Amino acid sequence: MIDRTPPRCHSKQRTKKQCLECGTEFLIAPNLAPRYLACSRACSRVRRQRFMSGPGNYNWKGDSVTRVGAQTRTRKLYSYGPCVFCAQPSHDLVHLDGNVLNNDPGNVVSLCRRCLMTMDGRTEATRERNSAPTRARLERIRERARGAAA
Repeated sequence: MIDRTPPRCHSKQRTKKQCLECGTEFLIAPNLAPRYLACSRACSRVRRQRFMSGPGNYNWKGDSVTRVGAQTRTRKLYSYGPCVFCAQPSHDLVHLDGNVLNNDPGNVVSLCRRCLMTMDGRTEATRERNSAPTRARLERIRERARGAAA
């Protein structure tokens, strides 16, 4: 005689488990229960994001991060908007106080390359040869930056 009982993997037995993210109860096969911590992909994604970045990550360095790491954090927190001075598309996020660890919204502004170089003084040497009022223009730009950040 042939045994026609279904194998264990096809059984309808389910285990109740509570989602660690949202707290709802969900049913799961007993052999999968240890692996599943969340009720859905959305909850799983939120949980994974929390532990993959920020203080929840085992490799979190806090303020002892390198300059490149701090700039990467800034790019993740803020998007590039138009330049705060000339409204051209910007390619740089600039910390007004020069401290890349200070990601305060009032300290980070979007600048286009031309305004960034003017603010840093990289174009100042070139313009001094061509025009005298460069320093005054540079001060106006810096004051506008402080006003936009406030």
